[in-house]
Amino acid sequence: MAKKTNLGSTKRFGVRYGRRNREKVAIIEKEHRGKRKCPFCNYIQVIRLSKGIWQCGKCNVKFTGKAYTLETSKKGVKELAKEEIKELPEEIEEPEDIEEEEPEAVEEDEAPEEERKDVLSDDAEVA
Repeated sequence: MAKKTNLGSTKRFGVRYGRRNREKVAIIEKEHRGKRKCPFCNYIQVIRLSKGIWQCGKCNVKFTGKAYTLETSKKGVKELAKEEIKELPEEIEEPEDIEEEEPEAVEEDEAPEEERKDVLSDDAEVA
């Protein structure tokens, strides 16, 4: 069965332009026409003047945001960075009791001297 979605204001397009395009337009128009709260006075009466420019109807403050949504913050980049640093976990302490042990070097020629002499003499005879 087909997936049913509420298209809202995009019903005016009918079957034209494709399902996904109509859904995207519906999401944008829903956000665009929704009610917004002023970040300065917290009153719900913000209107969009033009792309990215918003104005509060109560305190008459103009401010910028995104084109279709009002996502602004009063904080600057530095304050946001400071908050992120505070949220980072503290450095992990390493235990002091653990000592690193060096592996013992193993030599391949640990044969007794007599066997070495025999090997050397055998090599001399072959050559």
